[in-house]
Amino acid sequence: MWVKGLTVESISLHDSPYWTLHPIYCDGVTVRNISITSGSGTSWGPNADGIDPDSCSDVLIENYYYCGGDDAVAIKSGWNWAGIQFNRSSRNIVVRNATSSCRGGFTIGSEMSGGVQDVLFQDCVSTGESGIRISSELGRGGYVRNVTFDSIQFSWKANVGKSFLFHVNQVYKPDNPNKTTSDFDGIHFCNITATGPVPVGDFTCLPQSPCTNVTLSNMATAMTCSNVEGSSAGVSGGTSCVGH
Repeated sequence: MWVKGLTVESISLHDSPYWTLHPIYCDGVTVRNISITSGSGTSWGPNADGIDPDSCSDVLIENYYYCGGDDAVAIKSGWNWAGIQFNRSSRNIVVRNATSSCRGGFTIGSEMSGGVQDVLFQDCVSTGESGIRISSELGRGGYVRNVTFDSIQFSWKANVGKSFLFHVNQVYKPDNPNKTTSDFDGIHFCNITATGPVPVGDFTCLPQSPCTNVTLSNMATAMTCSNVEGSSAGVSGGTSCVGH
């Protein structure tokens, strides 16, 4: 917390009961050449996220292996009213050469009330059940802007029923009496491949805060869309509902 110039490298972390590596309010974070595991067999550690930069800027995560029961990487920026009032975004973040197995995927949110912007996930591989997730809910507020997932490879077994390519969801857990919306603008998926069954993607955005400036290119997915604006090119596996 509150560190400038934080470096974590060349270590292995095991069996955390909750989020494993959680830098918060930090600037200039480098995490490289590490592995994080939680649980074994099919009993992976629940809620044992791997790396969760939270209200951090100028972050590099590279050469990283994860096997656990939640997100390999989850970028966050505060929760609901406290996050809105503190108003510190997560920004300028690069995640590259990350490998995820077990359950984990690559995530932004759902705690993102201070905003998340200028994020790149690139050259990552996953055999985990989950794909890409960008999540918020009513009451979160905040925004997700200018995020790119490029050259991501997924490999799933046919019997893994929970596999999805992406969820972009503004109503992740719609149980908050506060109805403050989140702004999703500039979400880009490109050069994403998946082996196994044709994966499913969805944009579940609200009419009062549609997802805007979304682009999809060079990927195969069946998908559903609600209140999304953007364009697509080179999308196979089903009719793209982005830009149509």
